[in-house]
Amino acid sequence: TGTGNRLPERWSPVQREAALIAARLWLNHTASGYDRARQVLSAALAGAPEAPEEWKSAARALLVYSLAGAGRGREAAAVLAEISAGRPGPLLAMLEGLSQVAAGAEPKVRAELAGLELQAIKLLEPRRDQLSEAQAQTFQRIHAQALADAGHTDEALRAFRALAAEYPRDARIQEGHARLLLGQKDRTSLETALDKWRQIERNCRQGTDRWYRAKHAVALLHYRLGNKQRAARIITQLEVLHPDLGGREMAARFRELLAKCRK
Repeated sequence: TGTGNRLPERWSPVQREAALIAARLWLNHTASGYDRARQVLSAALAGAPEAPEEWKSAARALLVYSLAGAGRGREAAAVLAEISAGRPGPLLAMLEGLSQVAAGAEPKVRAELAGLELQAIKLLEPRRDQLSEAQAQTFQRIHAQALADAGHTDEALRAFRALAAEYPRDARIQEGHARLLLGQKDRTSLETALDKWRQIERNCRQGTDRWYRAKHAVALLHYRLGNKQRAARIITQLEVLHPDLGGREMAARFRELLAKCRK
C-alpha cells in the first residue's frame, strides 16, 4: 500500500504475490478477514490485466473463498465460472477453503456453499490426473462431504463408504462417514455409526477435539437407539475424569443430552 496506505492502480509482480499471501493469511488465520481479502483480491485482479493466467487462477480461487465466506454466494458463483485455466492446485485450495467455511455454517448456507463446491469439482474433474496422491485423496473427501451438504445423501454415503475402506487411517474421512451415518434415521445406519464412532474414539488421543466429538456421538447414538441409561453413564463418567467436558460449547452439548436422558 506504500506510504499513503492506498492500494496500487497497477500491480507489479511483487505486489501481486503479496496480495495472494495476504489473502491466504486473512482467510486461514483470522475470523473476519473475508471482506478484506475480497477487497485486495478484487483490486489486484482489476489492476493486473497482464498478469500470468496461473496467478489469475490462484487469485480468483481465493476470491471465491472470500466471497462465499462473506455470504455473497451469487458473486462467488460468477467468479467461479471464470476459473478454467492454470494448474489445479489453486482450485483445490479454494475447495478446501469452501469446505472449512461450510463446516461451521448454518444448514442453509452450508447447502449453498456445497453447490459452489460441486461446481468447482466439475471444473477440476478433467484435470484430476494432475493432482498428487494426497491431493486426490483430499479432492475425494471434499467431494463426498459436498454431496452430503447438498442433500445428495445416497451418493454421499456411497462415496464415503468407498473412501473409508480405501483410507482407513484418514481421520477426517472416517469422521465424515461417521457423521453422515449419525444423521440417518434407520436403525442399521445408527448401529453402523456407533461402531465407527467407537473406532474413532479408540484411535484418538484423549482430550482432543475429535475425541470429545466421538464421545458425544457415542452417547447420542446410545440415546437414539433407546439406551438412555448407557448414554447418561457415558456422560457422567466422562465428567468425573474430564470436568470441563471439552470446553464451553462441547460441555453444553453433553449436558443437553444428559438432560434428555434423564427425562
